[in-house]
Amino acid sequence: HNEMRSRMGAPPKQHVEDGDGVRRLPVNVFGDLNEILDMYEDEWGILRKVLFKPRCSFDRLCKMLGISGASDFPRIPAESLATRLRQLDPSLKVKRCRECAMISGKKVLEVSWLHEELVRRYGPDERSRPSQMLDRVRKLVIEQCGSLGLRVLRDKLTEMDVDGNDSLTSDELQMGLS
Repeated sequence: HNEMRSRMGAPPKQHVEDGDGVRRLPVNVFGDLNEILDMYEDEWGILRKVLFKPRCSFDRLCKMLGISGASDFPRIPAESLATRLRQLDPSLKVKRCRECAMISGKKVLEVSWLHEELVRRYGPDERSRPSQMLDRVRKLVIEQCGSLGLRVLRDKLTEMDVDGNDSLTSDELQMGLS
């Protein structure tokens, strides 16, 4: 009996875990069942898989979407988001990308809302403490100075950058604040 078991090998695994701890069904005689099951994955699950796995900062999300996070309220049209989702994951169907892009029910999606919702559902990026700090500063500047606050701050910091290398030395900062 033991001889027969060793020739047959171990029984097949029921699930396979990927690097992020997500359990997936292995490929079997029926083909890859994950494709069929992904059709039933909700929009937030798809957005997480494509945009937030691994979890990322607001700035990183903006870069992935190909938009500037420096504007006061970065936005992306739903059609552009659908196109970007398809570029990032070509296995997604166009219709499914459009459904995900309309998650807010609006034709233009606020990226800060999308990021906040992803963080609320799946947790913050633990590795990006500086980016989280930057997100908090960005939010406070907008709250305190209004919608033009970031633009004014960016312009002032650019003026302080005497050598134009997009980085402030302590001397440039000290001189600019005096």
